[in-house]
Amino acid sequence: MRLVEEHRSAGHAISPEAQAYYGLSLARRGKREAARRALEPLVQRPAPPGYADLLREIGDFFLDEEDRDRARAAYARALEEISLAGTLREALLSRMARLGAPPLPQVAGEIPRALADAEARLVHGDLEEARQLSLAVIETVKGGPESVESDAYRKRAEELLAEANRQELAVVQEKIAAARETALETGYDAARNVLLNYLGATPYTPYRKEVEAVLAEFDEEEARQAELAANASKRSYEEIFRAANRAFDEGRYEEAIENYRLLAKIEEYREQVALLLPESIDRLVKERRSTASKLFAQARSVEDPVQKFELLAKSYKILKETLLAYPDAKYSPKLRKNLEVVHAEIARIRPGFEEGDLEEMIDTGEGEDGEDAGDAAGGV
Repeated sequence: MRLVEEHRSAGHAISPEAQAYYGLSLARRGKREAARRALEPLVQRPAPPGYADLLREIGDFFLDEEDRDRARAAYARALEEISLAGTLREALLSRMARLGAPPLPQVAGEIPRALADAEARLVHGDLEEARQLSLAVIETVKGGPESVESDAYRKRAEELLAEANRQELAVVQEKIAAARETALETGYDAARNVLLNYLGATPYTPYRKEVEAVLAEFDEEEARQAELAANASKRSYEEIFRAANRAFDEGRYEEAIENYRLLAKIEEYREQVALLLPESIDRLVKERRSTASKLFAQARSVEDPVQKFELLAKSYKILKETLLAYPDAKYSPKLRKNLEVVHAEIARIRPGFEEGDLEEMIDTGEGEDGEDAGDAAGGV
């Protein structure tokens, strides 16, 4: 610490690491103001390799100081280092989740410019910035007087927000598909890193819960496979294969998928599983799509707006969860189109609805078996 002070007094530059240690040391000694002056510049600098853990501590300092913006900036800088160890990355993401999204930009008096900026960012793939600007316009218009002009601004912002969410969902589907493939080829640690790196680069994605659900699924599958290996003498691979085939024949496709996945890396079953696993997934997706279609048709037949929204929300939830779980299924292109149709219908009856509104809906429950009604009920 004395060496740093001597360098500073002599006008010599010191490394970010040395300045971080210096500032954190001041904080531990109770010199909070001096620590703040030393640490504030560091949250604006890119994180050099190996610097992420120090940035986490800097973020914790500002969090203790109730300076949420600088805490958020420090954690975000740390997350730029994509080679982070899983535990550190998860700790940083947990802190970011606690802090929540940053405040929306101020667009009062500049709504046309904000909409143009959101559109430009959407074109260039800056989805989070486009989302934030669109949400800011919606909130600003919501708090002002009603007029034809403000209604047009709101509608355009909602269109841009929906498009940003649609593009983000496509990105999430790609990441989940890549992670599942990595799990089969390389293992669960590498698969988790695919998704954790995505969350690190996009900490405020509206699909965070879906990504975390897949991470939890990887944990469960890894535990099941470890248990399978430990109990191999109790239940042979042949028994697992027979159970999977029986579940497939009886239409219990989720159980069949689970068992086929357990055998995906076993050499003697790999060729058969390569055929049966995709077929099981396609049949399950077809069933769920049919269930969503029936809910959509039912929604169109009822007059009560609350019941209509609940039915549409259930249909939307089934389609979205199925698409995220099985992005490479044969029916995925149709699911995407169905999702857009249901989304448009929800937006028509409830303008400005958010993804979070759907989380309040009750569980979708089990769907009915039946033929594919996907193209019969108004395109869903």
